Amino acid sequence: AYRLLAEFMSPRLKKGAHVIDISGTGGNFAVHLAAIRKDLRLHVVQPQLAYVNGARELVKRKGTTNVQVVKDDIRSFGLYANDRTQAVVICFGSSAYSSERDLKQTLNSVKGLFDKFKTGAMIFDFSRPKSS
Repeated sequence: AYRLLAEFMSPRLKKGAHVIDISGTGGNFAVHLAAIRKDLRLHVVQPQLAYVNGARELVKRKGTTNVQVVKDDIRSFGLYANDRTQAVVICFGSSAYSSERDLKQTLNSVKGLFDKFKTGAMIFDFSRPKSS
């Protein structure tokens, strides 16, 4: 699934664009995209240390030098966004949100940051709220 998403997004991104993967992907999406597009700069933002370590190991194993993995969460998104940021991919597991309302609040928060940065970003969300 992450390879297909990377193949879909790749031709839609400008040369040298910056992509932020707010990740439940364990770095898989960013690594696939980095392999396709060596000109891109990618940040994987992951709040859990075990996943950060796993993503860093994957990046190292695949030799993708244009991916940086950081231990952080969506609330610090503004630290990583810049004028070259063109896309944000949000892939959380079904347990990340207690309700669809929580998910919408998070996405609205990210949208507000993009409005502030005026980057023309695309936001892809493949998460599903857990059942109430």
